[in-house]
Amino acid sequence: MQTFLCKSQRLLSQLARENHLAEISDRTQLAVRAAHYIAEINAIHPFRDGNGRCQLTLLDILLDVSGFEMNEELIEPEQFMSAMITSFHGDNVPLAEAILRMMS
Repeated sequence: MQTFLCKSQRLLSQLARENHLAEISDRTQLAVRAAHYIAEINAIHPFRDGNGRCQLTLLDILLDVSGFEMNEELIEPEQFMSAMITSFHGDNVPLAEAILRMMS
């Protein structure tokens, strides 16, 4: 069984190979790839506390390097939490849709 450190390193290496999503200009494609990484980090759950805040910070950075901004006022907490739970079970579509709604 892989430790969370090994899983984290593998995931971040994959993100680096995708140039931190910086080359994706299509909003939908960016939301789909960002949802993948946010969902995977959520599943790894590397911290005792603050995982959600770290995931939102990473999302903000990923959107920024791709030329988009995250409008935090458009985050609907219950919907986002539901999307995160759904993504934990392998369906990232609601999470990608939530990310699209936050992008400006």
